[in-house]
Amino acid sequence: MATLSSMRAAMLAVTTAVRQVQGPPRWARSIGSERIIDGEAEEAGRSSLADAEEDESPTVTLTRHRGIDVVYDPFTNRGTGFSREERERLGIRGLVPPAEQPLESQIDRVMTTLDALGHASSDTAACALEQYAFLSQLNDRNATLFFRVLVEHIERLAPIV
Repeated sequence: MATLSSMRAAMLAVTTAVRQVQGPPRWARSIGSERIIDGEAEEAGRSSLADAEEDESPTVTLTRHRGIDVVYDPFTNRGTGFSREERERLGIRGLVPPAEQPLESQIDRVMTTLDALGHASSDTAACALEQYAFLSQLNDRNATLFFRVLVEHIERLAPIV
């Protein structure tokens, strides 16, 4: 009779082999700042991720999350970036702030906060540490906004991150 540890080892070996053959799961691939779930990009007529990156139209993110699960998942949470229709459809009305802000406004708000943290004290190392902590918390809450801020302001944020 097989022991529990040998069964776990066998399951791990099979899972590793499947991932090596198939690559990352389809839901884990990203295009721009949006996550594509269940291969929606290919169903929309795009032949590859490279073709999808050239397309500037907004990407619809399909998710099975509803309610608080949307807010807790940093890849689906966009904070104030959800439209009224998205809030109703995802069941997050009342779980996110009532204001609707485009991504550009959110980026400006993040950079204003980083500027304020940068001038909070005369100790440069302490300021950098506070800015790093803020960006880390942003990544934990809203990955879309974090990566967009990072891409648009890489020269300034590279020493911090």
